[in-house]
Amino acid sequence: MTNPPSYTKLKFFVATLLLVFVILVTRPWDLYFLNDDFIHIPLSTQTIWVHFTFFRPIANMVTAAEVWLYGNNPLGFHITSLVLHIMVTFSVMALTRALLKKYSSPIKYEHAPFLIGCLFFIYPFHSEPLLWVIGRIAMIATLFYVLSLIFFIRATAWYHYALSIVFFIPALFTYEISWTLPLLITILAITDRYLYKKNWRATVGSFAPHWIVFGLFVTIRSLLLNQVFTRYEVEGRSMDILTLAGNYFRLIARTIAPPAQSTTLFITGFAVLAAGFTILVVYCIKKKAFTTLPILLTCLLLITYLPVITFGIDTHGTEGERYLYLPSVCWLILLVLLIYATPPKFKTGLLAFLFITAATTLAIEARYYQHASRVAKNIITTINPPSPIKNIIALNLPANYKGAMIYRMGYPEAVRWMRPEIQFQDAIIEPAARTFDKVSDTLRTLVPSQLPATGLSFQQTGPDSLLIDYNNKKIQYSPKTDLLLYFPTGQPGVLIYPHP
Repeated sequence: MTNPPSYTKLKFFVATLLLVFVILVTRPWDLYFLNDDFIHIPLSTQTIWVHFTFFRPIANMVTAAEVWLYGNNPLGFHITSLVLHIMVTFSVMALTRALLKKYSSPIKYEHAPFLIGCLFFIYPFHSEPLLWVIGRIAMIATLFYVLSLIFFIRATAWYHYALSIVFFIPALFTYEISWTLPLLITILAITDRYLYKKNWRATVGSFAPHWIVFGLFVTIRSLLLNQVFTRYEVEGRSMDILTLAGNYFRLIARTIAPPAQSTTLFITGFAVLAAGFTILVVYCIKKKAFTTLPILLTCLLLITYLPVITFGIDTHGTEGERYLYLPSVCWLILLVLLIYATPPKFKTGLLAFLFITAATTLAIEARYYQHASRVAKNIITTINPPSPIKNIIALNLPANYKGAMIYRMGYPEAVRWMRPEIQFQDAIIEPAARTFDKVSDTLRTLVPSQLPATGLSFQQTGPDSLLIDYNNKKIQYSPKTDLLLYFPTGQPGVLIYPHP
């Protein structure tokens, strides 16, 4: 159905308004590199495609190209993230149209693809992939994942299936969330078998190539890494069924509810929102609106969490929201289609509520990353040692703020990449615990005798050697060769330069 010119103009106006809103709220010019951005981005420029236990060459190629284009200017990287997010948003709209055309009625859900795309674009629980450079790996994988799904759903000839495979391959070489795609495509193929009376040979033939490609990928991965599941995915993570079930529940809950510092507050918020969604589902079932497509979307949603079930997600901050990027595609399509079954006035009210709360929450979460970026940038740009140093010792180094990573890792690499003129041999880093209080983004230059009497003590062990006692940890420190950074809790950071 062709939209009249007035609708087209209105959609263009709304889309432009949302784009301007997201730019003004996220403020890409105020964002910096964070945490292991400083590790993985420089490695990508060296064409090192296996980073530690990570095999994600497509994402590495993207960041290598960005370094060639932007150098170490973070603004360029964040513009790329915004462009990727726009591309995924258009693919989500296309996926919604394909699903409606095949499993429902596009006329009945007029304008739903556009509304779903707009809501996806400002959905607040995308803050980590949108505002943290390395976190946007979920965006790249989701883009290829959704494109592969679109061509499979629309397939009427062999080359459509071939294109589905073509997009599946880079998804596999980008991020492990893509591993569920063969299972989703199998479910869709079996659904088509019963809906359209296809024979089993054609059904199996439609999804078997995806499983073959996946098997080849796993073989390549295991040969390169000497394992299928890496230490990052399983080592130190509980595989107990109750723990996995708890992680699964938290992932679902965080797709719906914002993080809260209080566990009680988070559970209460989720319970209220889940109750509202349950009422909506019951209403749709009574109205016979919970048909094939909502059932399919529910199944697909529940499957997309499986690759990250060992990680879970933080319910107190934004850490782990990259795991929600792909599931939110199914969630938002499902939610909006169910809302469409309600009376017109109720539908308008619900959609308005969703857009207002999403926009407000996105603005709040964006501020976490802007503050984390200021802290990360100032810690790098403020240090100006008078001469080459032997060691950098950073104690209580800000690790993250409300889930927005700062320097839980990656600080020595940050100095080497962003300040190559600063020469040092080694680094001793003791990151702070997560904080919900803003970290001071200023640093003071002091001498040891001026240090605040909080958490540090010095013991002379030689003419040019001191022993630092920090949280019952003993650290050797030479005031003549070592740069000391210390962040007293709740106070501005302290810099102590080597002195003659």
